[in-house]
Amino acid sequence: MLRASYQAMVDLAGREGTSRQDMERFVAPFIQAAPQVARLMPGALALQSIAGVVLAWQWHHRISAAPLGAPPARFKDFRFNDHLVWGAIFTLGMVLAPLPFPVAVVAVNLLIVWVGLYAARGFAVVVVFLAAAPAPLKVLAAGFALLLIPLVLGVTVALGLADTWLDIRGKLHPPAPEGA
Repeated sequence: MLRASYQAMVDLAGREGTSRQDMERFVAPFIQAAPQVARLMPGALALQSIAGVVLAWQWHHRISAAPLGAPPARFKDFRFNDHLVWGAIFTLGMVLAPLPFPVAVVAVNLLIVWVGLYAARGFAVVVVFLAAAPAPLKVLAAGFALLLIPLVLGVTVALGLADTWLDIRGKLHPPAPEGA
C-alpha cells in the first residue's frame, strides 16, 4: 500500500505541472524503503495506540459527568515497573541474535515499543528538570530538541533507563523533615 501511494504521486506529477522524471527521481528512495518501513509499522502503531488510549482517558475524565475509574496521572509522574527493564534487555538480545525472518521482525517491533516507553520515561525526567526553568529557556530547549531529534531520543532513552535504577526524580525532592 505504501509503495502504491508513492507510485500514485508519480502518476499525478504530469497533471500538476511537475515533470514525471523529476517526481520519479524524488520518490524512488521512498519506494525502495517502503518494505522496511512497513515491517516497522506495527511497533510505531503500538506506541501511537498507547498514546491514543491515554489521551482518550484524559478526555473522558475532562468531559464526562461521572467518569469511570481514576484519572491518569500527570506526565511528569510517568513511570512503570522497574522490573520491565528485563523485557527490554531480552528484546535487545533477540534483535542482536540471528533469528528467522518473522521472529526478527517481531523482536524489532517490540524493541521499538520499549524504546518509545523508555524515551517517554526519560522525557518525563526532563519535564521535571525544566519545571522550574523560565519560559524562554523551555522554548530554547524545545527548539534545540527539534533540531537534534536523534540525539535527544538517545538521551531521553538513556535517562529513562537511568531512572529505572537511580530514581532521578525521587532524588530531586528532599525527604520530609519528619520522615515519610
